Amino acid sequence: FHHGKAAAEFILDLPVGFLRLVGGAAGESFLDRNLVALEQFLGLVFVKIHLLGFFPKVWNQHRFVKGNPLKSRLVQQVADNSRSSQVNGRNWYLCRPNQQHMTLMERLDQAVSYIKSRQTAAPRIGIVLGSGLGNFKRQIRVEMEIPYAEIPHFPVSTVEGHSGTLIFGTIADIPVIAMAGRFHFYEGYSAADVVFPIRVMKFLGVDTLLLSNAAGGVTPGFKVGDVMLIKDHISLSIVNPLIGVNEPALGPRFPDMSRPYDPELLTLARAIALEKGFELQEGVYYGVTGPTYETRSEYKMIHILGGDAVGMSTVQEVIVAVHMGMRVFGVSIITDLGIREEENTITHEEVLEAAAAAEPRVAELFTELIRRM
Repeated sequence: FHHGKAAAEFILDLPVGFLRLVGGAAGESFLDRNLVALEQFLGLVFVKIHLLGFFPKVWNQHRFVKGNPLKSRLVQQVADNSRSSQVNGRNWYLCRPNQQHMTLMERLDQAVSYIKSRQTAAPRIGIVLGSGLGNFKRQIRVEMEIPYAEIPHFPVSTVEGHSGTLIFGTIADIPVIAMAGRFHFYEGYSAADVVFPIRVMKFLGVDTLLLSNAAGGVTPGFKVGDVMLIKDHISLSIVNPLIGVNEPALGPRFPDMSRPYDPELLTLARAIALEKGFELQEGVYYGVTGPTYETRSEYKMIHILGGDAVGMSTVQEVIVAVHMGMRVFGVSIITDLGIREEENTITHEEVLEAAAAAEPRVAELFTELIRRM
């Protein structure tokens, strides 16, 4: 009923405005007496049409929705897929078709087609920049930037330290695409939404994915500011993004995950670090959903299970990249220590500060990796 009433309000808005304009006091009086009843009546009519199966076919086109799109049940997730404009002092939102009625391949096709209409060069390398690592953009000869909000079906970053822009350019004359800001399950997105940009990258031509993240150190001996090569991960505490019907065009139903992180890239990274004279840690990344930082007991459990660092991203992206046949390389910046003696707490601001301090080493490592591929 509320869906139908909202649609009735939308349809009635123009004639109501006309009556208020030309009807004067008499028009106002008539509206005050009858508008609510008329909205309720039309609401019931729309509910009946909806139950008969006609309403979705009509309403699933581009349409205007009055008010706050986050509170509207007429469309799904339009806050980050809409353009607003002022009409008669009110906010209206031009919304895209309901994603529930589109397949994953259709959404991918729309997103990729839009990006290709703006950027013709095919990137070979995809880069995902984690918390506090947005300044890596300085290493890129930027040719084009597209805000996430402009790309069909793209989520929008809501976390501090994630700017929310797709960057196209070159590093050492090699075409790259970089995500300045990623998406997380804890933001309320589905696992499929979190990994949607990785799938888009693949269809744009990316065959190698470089990922970075901020993580909590679990292994004794790790220090804040360490850079850890991810040699494997544990995904038991996250939602697998491949759950659901498999699309054969994207990859196999049961992808092998015995070596998710490319051994050749790991070997190359070790050689680069040795040449440049900076230390690298190596370890297993334990993925969690967040958004809470772990308790001391959880840190101990993660260490017992084999984790060396823990974080709230990366694993879902890696699973989908491997599913689609991409080579993957990942690093964690240790921004806090989970197993520690001090009675201190962990804040996001401290995480961003530690990540920024270690960023030059990650930038140099990524740049040299790309140069030597």
